[in-house]
Amino acid sequence: GKSTWYHLLMALTSPEHGVFYRSMEEFLGGFNILQMNRLILFVDEVKDATPRQAKKLHAMTTAKTQIMNGKNQRTLQLDVRAEIFCTTNSALPIYVNE
Repeated sequence: GKSTWYHLLMALTSPEHGVFYRSMEEFLGGFNILQMNRLILFVDEVKDATPRQAKKLHAMTTAKTQIMNGKNQRTLQLDVRAEIFCTTNSALPIYVNE
């Protein structure tokens, strides 16, 4: 399935270099400390993304830094180095506005 790409990327690099999310909601959740120092962020299903989530995704793909939040931890602002991979079986998965 779609997640095979994630497993292939982890085999080529290392499991410490990636994090797997089952949905856009999980990916954009309030606590993103798992994304810290990762090279690959893999979102398995984006077909149910709302227009607001699509805007957040766009902002993340163009950002040079990101604030990392962990539960009961202090926040950190770090440079972004990760590549975001999104998969779906839908023909039009993400809301796009010109």
